[in-house]
Amino acid sequence: MISNAPASPLLATSLTVEGRTHCLMAPARPRFAWLLDAGPSADTRQSFQAAYRIRVMDRGGTQVWDSGTVVTDQQHHQSSTSPENSPNLSPDSDYQWTVQVTDSTGAVGEPGAPACFSTGLAESGTSGWNAEWIHRAPGGRAPLEMVEGLLRVSGSPHLPWPVSASGSTVIAARFRLRLGTAGILLRSEGPGTGLLLEMKPNSTAVLRQAPAWEIGAMAAPATEALAETPDFGATAVSRAGATPHDGWQDLVVTDDGQRITVTIDGATALDSDVENTGGTGIAFHQGPRSQAEYLSLDVRSDGKTLLSSDFTAPGSLAGWTNTTPLRQPDEWTLAKATCNLKRPVVRARLCSPSTALLAWRPPTSATRANTSTTPPTSRRHCSRAAAPP
Repeated sequence: MISNAPASPLLATSLTVEGRTHCLMAPARPRFAWLLDAGPSADTRQSFQAAYRIRVMDRGGTQVWDSGTVVTDQQHHQSSTSPENSPNLSPDSDYQWTVQVTDSTGAVGEPGAPACFSTGLAESGTSGWNAEWIHRAPGGRAPLEMVEGLLRVSGSPHLPWPVSASGSTVIAARFRLRLGTAGILLRSEGPGTGLLLEMKPNSTAVLRQAPAWEIGAMAAPATEALAETPDFGATAVSRAGATPHDGWQDLVVTDDGQRITVTIDGATALDSDVENTGGTGIAFHQGPRSQAEYLSLDVRSDGKTLLSSDFTAPGSLAGWTNTTPLRQPDEWTLAKATCNLKRPVVRARLCSPSTALLAWRPPTSATRANTSTTPPTSRRHCSRAAAPP
């Protein structure tokens, strides 16, 4: 290089950090890039870059990193490919930087106009940023609803009854189908465990292994049928409005630990030997987009009454669990708020697990922010800005 040569007309312009003109969330070792402008008076050799030098300064102008002269015609500095010659910037800080290029004649140009950028928040535990993302408590509202003196049960893989039956058990229920099928889990220890008794119209039923699924599934998966009414497969599920107002059915389930017998309106629907799995819980099971309604439930074990619920009486859900570890679709919104901004915003940051959004409004208008739950697998991003003039 010729140190005493006249200054080159070649300048670095359009500076970007991480591909952005105004980067607000640069990592500690960012990617710098620029374009070239030699002006109309430059000859051909003065229009090509032979080397560059990057300087990074803090907000006050103090230099914090100098790349030194890097001999290359590439118009970018990639920290990931040259970690030995890269800055290690502090998180949540403001910086400015310049590029000084050398043309192919060896002449060094003037440093370009400085460009500003900011680093984002570092990962938890590295620089005092130890806050947790705002999130809702696990679980949600159990889809059990009292409607006009009856209990309506909606889609869920497991809604436990407040009983545990280990001996010879008799379950009596007065129910009706509203949409889809009605289901009761026997010998269950949680979602996807035990035996599922499922009822369709025309007093048909099936006893099968409990399926494992989560809220949001289109359908409960098929499992092995242990016993079923001959017409069960050919019977259509109930459709909304298809059940007459007085279409109540009386269900009786007898389980002595080895044999399960099911009667509907006095007629035997199922009678089968079923090996004891050791589970003692009883629960509702409603497949996706299905509903059933109950007027009463009774559970007796070894001659003792464990549960007697008349849902036409006030307080009939006392003792029942009204929450579930399984979130319902109408509970997926995490937060919704309206903020009235009465003064100009000087500096603001809005963070979420997967997106970074910042919108300006007139000082007297309302800015609404909606934040919903998303899988916390994306990188955290933050937006930050000064108020517009």
